[in-house]
Amino acid sequence: MMHCTAIALMAAGICVGSLSGPAAAAGDWPHWRGPHYDGVSRETGWRSDNLKVLWRQNVQTGFSSVAVSGARVYTMGNNADTDPNSQADTVYCLDADTGRILWRHTYPCPLLPKQYEGGPGATPTVDDGRVYAFSKVGDVFCLDADDGQVIWSRNVVRDFAAEVPTWGFAGSPVIWNDRVILSAAQTGLALDRATGDLLWQNGTAPCGYSTAVPFRADNRDMIALLDATSLVGLIPETGDIRWRIPWPTKDGFNMADPIIAPDTATIFVSSGYRQGCAKIAVSHNRAEVVWKSQAMRNHLATSVLIDGFLYGMDLFTLACVDHATGSVKWTHRGLGQGSLTAGIDGRLIILGEKGQLVIARANPAAFEPIFEMQAVTGRCWTAPVLAAGRIYIRNAAGDMVCLDARHE
Repeated sequence: MMHCTAIALMAAGICVGSLSGPAAAAGDWPHWRGPHYDGVSRETGWRSDNLKVLWRQNVQTGFSSVAVSGARVYTMGNNADTDPNSQADTVYCLDADTGRILWRHTYPCPLLPKQYEGGPGATPTVDDGRVYAFSKVGDVFCLDADDGQVIWSRNVVRDFAAEVPTWGFAGSPVIWNDRVILSAAQTGLALDRATGDLLWQNGTAPCGYSTAVPFRADNRDMIALLDATSLVGLIPETGDIRWRIPWPTKDGFNMADPIIAPDTATIFVSSGYRQGCAKIAVSHNRAEVVWKSQAMRNHLATSVLIDGFLYGMDLFTLACVDHATGSVKWTHRGLGQGSLTAGIDGRLIILGEKGQLVIARANPAAFEPIFEMQAVTGRCWTAPVLAAGRIYIRNAAGDMVCLDARHE
């Protein structure tokens, strides 16, 4: 059962989703965007200066982020650079202390480098001793988290007639009770997490590229999903669509996840291609636009919401936007189409498109960097992760760096 992060959230009638199975251990980051699906770590006391490299590892080409569970790190990559004639994806399990590869699961999958390097875009999800992975061409794997053995597998194209979107499937698996919810088949589908059997499906047309976000509204579990043409509110048990906000974008390129604002019963949504952003007031059965603007255009990376302000990439510019009004507080150039996560203590972890790591205060008055370093080289579109005092960074070529952010 999903629960709220604070009692005040219940009073507002909406709360952010969290793990529906066993609670995540302190310091875990078990899936894309973290335990609360908001890109915000609840860790405190981590250091934001003089960061040292703990280890480096190559996990091959792709844009998969990391999931961290206990002393293990999970991610994905494609081998086309080293073996172009037998292209394959690999799900990796690494040791969090050393970066040593503990196991890998490899399966045939094309690189699909359409206007970028290609490789997997989804991030593995770890839940109750299992790892769930989703490939660009629709392969779904449930693996044993200890040794990588296949428990079950499906392909949403072959098995359920879901069409592959232009740039391949990119949404990460979401576990809700006994279901694996995927951004596929136009407006989502759900598989039984124990068997892989289909439980519900909304169409077959190409989907968007974002990940489903669990939340709770009016004492009812819901899923917010940004598909190729709209933001929808789903019932996770049945897939029933309770409300829909049109959100058409060129080529259906809706990449950034919806952001649940628990203290105001709203959802923030943003895309590039001149679509811009909007704040949507939601309940169980209805949704309406509060404001819409061009203040934040999240073409690739999802923003974070800290203390009433949104921090994110407005195309090639880092920006801070007032969540209440949609007004721009400040902008900062020089990081390209970077990405970011945040700490609950008010610090931003920003990774520039060329591998510049910046730790900054989440300050709505001005851009306030604390620490900067060149963490990696090459293209970086994958969001950094803070878990158990370590910061994980990767580039498109699969060069992964683990930085030690623990106090000595």
